[in-house]
This record gives sequence, structure tokens and C-alpha cells, in this order.
Amino acid sequence: VTTASLLRDRARLTCLLGCRLEILSPQGARLGFVEAQASRVVTGPEAERPRAADLVLRRTMDDLNVEFEFQLRRNLKDWLVTAGPVPGGAGEVTQEELPKP
Repeated sequence: VTTASLLRDRARLTCLLGCRLEILSPQGARLGFVEAQASRVVTGPEAERPRAADLVLRRTMDDLNVEFEFQLRRNLKDWLVTAGPVPGGAGEVTQEELPKP
């Protein structure tokens, strides 16, 4: 996390979030990186609601998640692999009988 702020100024809430991921070699050389930022502003009566800070933070986190994934897929695509099923993992449970009390 490079930036995290939630500011209230009268009838205004401003949220700013940022993150950065770096890929380093064993020797510490930077092989790649990605950065993302997201911000949201809420004003007026919506900013004065009881859960306004929580909602603007959650929405900004959602925006950051989307932007980070976009930047990751665009800038570090050579580092991404498709994940398959984990070998030796538990089988799917479709129904389980529970003991009667």
C-alpha cells in the first residue's frame, strides 16, 4: 500500500488508495512492477450519512481492485500463469449428513 487516506471536510468525504507490486530478482534487481490508484469523493447529504465513510472506502477499494487487476494483466502479463486444480486436493462435497442431536 503506497497511499491510504480518508478525509472529511465539512460535507465532503475524499478517499484515496494506492498500491504497488514489484517483482525482484534474487539479487534484488527490479524485473517488473505495477501501480494502481483509485479515488472517490462524496459530497452533500450523502457524505453526512452514518455509514458514508465505510461505503466510500469500500467503493474505492473495489475501484482499486479493478484498476490493479487491469494494470497487472497489462504490464506483467508475462509473469501470469493459469492456475488449475490443486493436485491431491479434497474432492468436492455435494452433500454431507450431519449427526442428529
